[in-house]
Amino acid sequence: MSISEATLRRVERGDAGTGAGAYLAALRILGVIGEATPALAPFLWSATAHRKAKLSKRKRGSGDDDDYF
Repeated sequence: MSISEATLRRVERGDAGTGAGAYLAALRILGVIGEATPALAPFLWSATAHRKAKLSKRKRGSGDDDDYF
């Protein structure tokens, strides 16, 4: 799992201070991650979900923000 023994003990105790990555790694190794985590909605895998954000006027090259700082 690539975690320390102390972290493993915290995972076993269910310590809320343990990082989510340690819990997910344990679930994956135990082979139960599919039952413990829900599948992503199909629309998140579609091309429309990967739209780019609009650039600000400054990044587009507009001179309106020249004295911003």
